[in-house]
Amino acid sequence: MGSNLIKCKRVTKEDYEKVMPTFPPSEIYNGSDYLPDYFHMLIDMPNNEMYAAVFGDTFVGFTLMTIVDEGKSIVTRAGRVSKEYACKGILGIMLK
Repeated sequence: MGSNLIKCKRVTKEDYEKVMPTFPPSEIYNGSDYLPDYFHMLIDMPNNEMYAAVFGDTFVGFTLMTIVDEGKSIVTRAGRVSKEYACKGILGIMLK
């Protein structure tokens, strides 16, 4: 799989159902993943941006970033990559 086959897209509220299966919330933080409950609140915050890595029509990765320092820096707050695509540089592609 070449990195040119992975596309990154800005996540919208309508993508919720595509983002959540990327990595089952029950397998993050011993089943206490905050993302399912806070997704809509986080996406509405003006300094947050969410991106997905998409292979074909499938979301294979997700990241939540907060813009700080008047737009000069970002802080990665969450990252998820499906088990099937783990260790393939997906998170690095999204961070670029």
